[in-house]
Amino acid sequence: MTSSDFRVYSIRIVVLCAALLQGVSSFGQAKNSLAEMKLKGSVKSVLEKLYAATDTNFHPENPLIGKTLYKFDRKGFVVGIVTYNNKEKLVGYTNYVYDSITGLKLQERCYFPDSMLKEITKFKYDLAGNVIEERVYERNDTVKAAVVNHYDPKAKEEPEFDSDEEKIVIVITTRPRQPDAMGNWTRLFTFEKKHPVSVTTREIEYFLNPED
Repeated sequence: MTSSDFRVYSIRIVVLCAALLQGVSSFGQAKNSLAEMKLKGSVKSVLEKLYAATDTNFHPENPLIGKTLYKFDRKGFVVGIVTYNNKEKLVGYTNYVYDSITGLKLQERCYFPDSMLKEITKFKYDLAGNVIEERVYERNDTVKAAVVNHYDPKAKEEPEFDSDEEKIVIVITTRPRQPDAMGNWTRLFTFEKKHPVSVTTREIEYFLNPED
C-alpha cells in the first residue's frame, strides 16, 4: 500500500466514522446510519472493497488495499463493522448498542480477531443529542481514556493557521458509478489532484421480508 493509498483509505474511514458518530438531528433524535452513508432502501449489509487504481476502470488484478463489512438492523442503524487487511485477513470488528427510543449510540464494543474484547467506549449526550462524554474502558473495566465535550451554541469555530508554516492542501474528489436497482452506487472512484488513486466496489444485501 502506497502512502497515497493509505491516506485516501484513512480519510474515508475517518469520514465514515465521524458521520456515524455525529449523525444527530434536532431534539436529540439520531439520524440512522443509512441516511448518514446516503444508502437507499432496506439495506442489510454492505461489503466495500478498496483497490488501488491508475485509471477510471476497475480491473480484477488491481491491488486490494482493504475491505470493510457493514451490518445494519431494520431501523437502518449500523450494528457491526468488520475490517480486513489487504490480504483479506480479519483485523477486528466493532459492535454498536443504541438507545431504543432516541437511536443515539450508547456503546461501541471493539474486538480482536480472536473475538476477545479489546475495549468498550460509552457515550453520554445532552438534550440536543450532542456527545458530552466519551469513556473508553479496558477489558477489566478500568478507564483507558475519557473525553468531555462542552458546547456553546453562540460560539463560532474559526480555523487557525500558522503563517510561518507551509500550507499543504490535498484535494480529494469522488465519483460514484454503476448504481444498483435502488440507486446505490456499486463503484466509487477517488481522485487526488484529478488523478485516480483508488476504486471502491460494493456488494449490497437488502432485507427481503420482515423475518430476515
